[in-house]
Amino acid sequence: MDVRSDNDKLSGKERSAGVVIAGLLIAEMVGAFESGMAIQLLYSNDPFFGTDIAKLSWVVTAYTLVAAAATGICGRLGDQFGRRKILIAVLLIATIGSLISALAPNVEIVIAGRAVQGVAACILPLTFGMARQALPQHKVALAVTLLGITASVAGASGILLSGFILDHFTWPVMFYLCAGLSVVACVSSLILIPRDNAKELSGGKVDYLGAVLFAAGVWAILFGITKSSEWGFDDSRTWSFIGVGALVMALLVKWELRVSEPVFRLQRFRNRKFTLTMLATAVCGFGLMGVASVFNKAVMRTPQSVELPDGQVIDLPVGLGFSATAASLPSVLGAVVGLVLSPLIARMTRTLGASRTVMLGSAVGAVGYIGFLFTHGSAVAFVINMVMLVGIGLGFIFAGLPMLIVECVPPSETSASTGMQMVVRTAFTGVGTSVVAVALALGTFDLGSKSFMSETGLRAAVLLGIAASVLSFLMILAASRIKTVGAHPSSTSRDVGDVPAAVAAE
Repeated sequence: MDVRSDNDKLSGKERSAGVVIAGLLIAEMVGAFESGMAIQLLYSNDPFFGTDIAKLSWVVTAYTLVAAAATGICGRLGDQFGRRKILIAVLLIATIGSLISALAPNVEIVIAGRAVQGVAACILPLTFGMARQALPQHKVALAVTLLGITASVAGASGILLSGFILDHFTWPVMFYLCAGLSVVACVSSLILIPRDNAKELSGGKVDYLGAVLFAAGVWAILFGITKSSEWGFDDSRTWSFIGVGALVMALLVKWELRVSEPVFRLQRFRNRKFTLTMLATAVCGFGLMGVASVFNKAVMRTPQSVELPDGQVIDLPVGLGFSATAASLPSVLGAVVGLVLSPLIARMTRTLGASRTVMLGSAVGAVGYIGFLFTHGSAVAFVINMVMLVGIGLGFIFAGLPMLIVECVPPSETSASTGMQMVVRTAFTGVGTSVVAVALALGTFDLGSKSFMSETGLRAAVLLGIAASVLSFLMILAASRIKTVGAHPSSTSRDVGDVPAAVAAE
């Protein structure tokens, strides 16, 4: 009789791990690509879009608002009823959204299509949950690392490729491309990703009221944050939307603590490690994503010099004079570096632990921001410094933060919890972009009616980045000293899935 050991069975699972990871990566590429590709429309000269930049900015804003709401809700639905099922549904909805925009007769319909596309943002937390469910334990860290860094690469590549399309083709081509990619991802997910294991799904009733409250609260807060760049952060309208959103979120908390099957199991915040990780996620979103994304582009896009009407050329204190396309290349290079280093980062996450990985990323972030003080006068040095910050610093952070959440929750809550983490990151990235805009405006260098960034503004933005990096380091250091109750000694992710929620939350 042919008797096979458990190790033989595991090796069979290992042989299929690469196939599963490939399926997850293809799906996530679509979600990340769609998040970044339409940004270039803000700079389009096509008469179709007109000159109203406030209206056109909704091409990005509509996606962001729907994405934030959908990420948390779809993550929970995936945990309840099957992540692959929800993933396929999301990809089909995203395809419809792309086609709506591609065939739109006016800008308003393009914006509507982008709003529908926003559901694609929930692909990443769904893939985290599927990786944890379908892969051998020691492959989870690699998959989470690859997925996080792939999101960064695909997002940056979306900006670059859409710029190329706008330069050489018509704008609907980018939406047709998105629709095609969504269909490919849908087919590959059906073929490469295994069916959901019904035993690992939480099931239960859908918390419709919780979903509505969550969507409304997140929408109001993010709308206020997004419009703050236009209205001003001290405008009453800005704080009215943020205040209403906060009130709705307070009602959500009260409701979620009463129902048996909530959208978010808020009792998880009793776990100090979970809470500190969420706070660190907010700080990283603010400093290493929000501040950096605006600050870097501002330095690169500001010209090196300005010619006055009388022919005199004035050198500006800060500015490298990159074109719009060239300014996106360092982000792509950094993301590619992170992808190349992803196996090493995954190994470090497994050997050092997720906490030390995030701390290392925060340390690199602090060094990177300090470097900007000395490299802003040299295009080559600035790009190298930025690639280090994006490729290495964010690479470690994208790998470690989701794994820290995975360490704190059972498998049946992976997608919902990492989805909540993405919502927090998105919200505070928006806060960071708004705050750094104010910082960059400090002590502007004025020439006639035009104002340009000064060294005072640069130093203010750098200080924000350094402060955020140091604070996230300290938060994760504190989290690393908290032991997860019931962790299995051989588990890479220190799974608490077999521990009752009340015990794991202590």
